[in-house]
Amino acid sequence: MKECVDITKQYLNDASPGSGEIIKQEGYIDSLHINEISIAKWLINTLGGDVVLLNEKNLDNVKTPDFLWHDKHWDLKDVSSVKAVDNAVRKGLHQIKDNPGGIILDFGKKAININEVKKIVECRLRRVNPFN
Repeated sequence: MKECVDITKQYLNDASPGSGEIIKQEGYIDSLHINEISIAKWLINTLGGDVVLLNEKNLDNVKTPDFLWHDKHWDLKDVSSVKAVDNAVRKGLHQIKDNPGGIILDFGKKAININEVKKIVECRLRRVNPFN
């Protein structure tokens, strides 16, 4: 597997903050997805682009990613600690594998060591290359 690369600058260079809208999949229940809606608004305000909010399970009762953004699957994981990152990324990779965009880790207001988080994510990606 190639080395993990931070592509934040690319996203920021391509950004069109404030442009786009939130589109909800039929049957989407707002009250069950407060964090997803909040992150969708953040994506639009910060980077732009339409965000499609997906129902949590498909017709086959299989968990799905939370968003379709820039025509790719994205999954939001609320993470309580750095120790929970590996499991969250493992589950998120499974949910985006058919059309990978990314995984958004939401630590809320918790103070975290971002370098430690990056190491855990890189180790997970090296152990299992989900995109082969």
